[in-house]
Amino acid sequence: MGQITLVRHAQASLGADNYDRLSPLGLKQSLRLGQYFKECGCEFEAAYCGTLSRQVDTLSQIYKGLQVSGATFEQNSAFNEYNSHAVMRCALKPNMPLPSPLTKEGYREFFQLLRLGLSLWMSGQSQPQGLPSFSQFVSQVMEPLHRIMMHHNGRVLVVSSGGPISFVIAKLLEVSDSARIELNLSIRNTAISELLYTQQKISVLSFNNLPHLSTPPFQDWVSYA
Repeated sequence: MGQITLVRHAQASLGADNYDRLSPLGLKQSLRLGQYFKECGCEFEAAYCGTLSRQVDTLSQIYKGLQVSGATFEQNSAFNEYNSHAVMRCALKPNMPLPSPLTKEGYREFFQLLRLGLSLWMSGQSQPQGLPSFSQFVSQVMEPLHRIMMHHNGRVLVVSSGGPISFVIAKLLEVSDSARIELNLSIRNTAISELLYTQQKISVLSFNNLPHLSTPPFQDWVSYA
């Protein structure tokens, strides 16, 4: 039986002009994860990630922490995050601006709106611009996971984002839409989720764990965006 280690990207730059860039904390989080894998003697048969900079850079930092030189990985856009702004705009009146997450009040409004937008998308009541239906989005994420099941039998590392990871977990556990949303918004940066697989079956082993940040001085490095 093989194992897929799903990792959410490290902290990006929420509220900045370019969100798709690791923050200084994000660089440390992902490097620390690689160091943790090395300490545990983890070896990966293959590695995959999305095509977003924050995903690619997270995987590169993990390799740096593992002290693996010349390692290669495959990029696949199926592991990319959904466009959260497009999802949120479906819950806004036309021409209304999105709330800024840089203030305490704006942060709360931002994620309230995201919850509503996700609910509309999941239920089929909205169609965010540039995105497929919600069921199609989940199917797109599952496709490369099924290919991994067919072509590997060991431990495989996949770096993705909170949406794809939480939606895969939710699909395998057959939870409600409201639970899908809470899984999505609870997943932490560089959190580890694990799947067990054979060629016939895939199942959930764990979700949203941070063993690499569980002891001092790393406990203050936990973040959600």
